[in-house]
Amino acid sequence: MFQFDDYQHILFERRDPNILWCTLNRPEVLNAADRRLHTEFVHLWQTIDSDPTIHAAVIT
Repeated sequence: MFQFDDYQHILFERRDPNILWCTLNRPEVLNAADRRLHTEFVHLWQTIDSDPTIHAAVIT
């Protein structure tokens, strides 16, 4: 199952059991990507790939 605890710059919501909504949360820098955000995205893609309950992800 998906773990939300490791993320500082991405917020998550399940509006549907199989769709994960991912919202960038760095308003102080207009959601600019830094090393931490890149690392979180790498981990996010790996987690989505290994979670059979996630059929789609929406990035906002």
